[in-house]
Amino acid sequence: MELQSPLLPGEYYDITIQYSVIVPDDSFTGFGVSDSNDFHLKYWYLTPSVYDGQWELYSNKDLADLYIPPSDINMEISFP
Repeated sequence: MELQSPLLPGEYYDITIQYSVIVPDDSFTGFGVSDSNDFHLKYWYLTPSVYDGQWELYSNKDLADLYIPPSDINMEISFP
C-alpha cells in the first residue's frame, strides 16, 4: 500500500493487521511454551522497519539482532 501523501513528523497512520502466532516448544531457545504451559515470549509481534535517518534492517539470521526502539503499541489478543 502506498500513502496518498507523505507522513510528516508527528503524524501517524493506523494499520490493522490480523495474524496468527505459532508458539514453539521452549526447549531450543528458552522462548516458547514450557512443559508446564508457561509462555516465555520474545519478539513475537510484528514491527515495521525503522527509519531514523537510515533504514534499520535485520536479517533474521541471528536470534539477537532485532532492532526495536521504544514503542507505544495497543493490541487486542484472543484465543480459543
